[in-house]
Amino acid sequence: MSEDDDMTDAVVAFEEFRDRVAAARMARMPELMARMRLDAARLHALQTRRLRELLEHAGGHSPFWKRRLDGVDPTRVRLEQLADVPPVGKADLMREFDDAVTDRRLSRRLVEEALAGTTALPVPLLGRYLAQATGGSSGVRGIFVNDVEAYVEVSGAPLRALLSLGAAGGVPPQGLRLAVVAAATAVHSTALAVAMSKPGAGPIDLHAVPVTLPLHDMVARLSAVRPHVVLGYPSIVARLADAHAAGRLGIRPEAVVTTSETLTDELRTRIRAGFDAPIVDLFGST
Repeated sequence: MSEDDDMTDAVVAFEEFRDRVAAARMARMPELMARMRLDAARLHALQTRRLRELLEHAGGHSPFWKRRLDGVDPTRVRLEQLADVPPVGKADLMREFDDAVTDRRLSRRLVEEALAGTTALPVPLLGRYLAQATGGSSGVRGIFVNDVEAYVEVSGAPLRALLSLGAAGGVPPQGLRLAVVAAATAVHSTALAVAMSKPGAGPIDLHAVPVTLPLHDMVARLSAVRPHVVLGYPSIVARLADAHAAGRLGIRPEAVVTTSETLTDELRTRIRAGFDAPIVDLFGST
């Protein structure tokens, strides 16, 4: 089989995975949106049920978590008991990755190989998983995998937040255009979100604006996209807001979403002054 054939197979496998995610997300979105309206009692009950399911699965399929959860009855555990479970550092988790995953077919070697082959599109693992990595700024690079169900849960959080914004209250027929000013490859969550956004398949249409581009190229791309919402790292979004205030960027976003870095008071002031739009600071952790 040629290298071109391998590439074609990888693209087809990714598109099939993306289609499954899109279908599952569409089916789950009403439930995910409804969760935002839960009162405290119902939210606590949901958290307890999901925690018990999570611990039962982890302890039953992972040697690492079986050891960590020794003495914890997953069928009766309460949220408050999480403090009794020994905390796990990223270094510990990466060192024992092969024992920590609950699908025994997965391994750190397999995940690293998938990440090494990732460009703008991810490389699905075993036809079921997508791999992601952290930036490694702490000195330890973390690697993680999601299946379809997990990715729908994770990606549904920012999507439902955007859909609940006043700016998204009246989503235009062609969809809400969102410019993602962030990572250049799908190794990282922000670029993976763009790769997983199939044009015309949902209410939000994501457009990549890699932060690795020169500022004037980012300005040109944003001007061409004319996004309803700009999402990105606070430091670069502030520079774009400065460009907008100076008349070099001709867009009028209805909302700005910041993520992945601390939104300092100084950056918030520059973004608000430049774009004159509501700011949502979104915390996410790969």
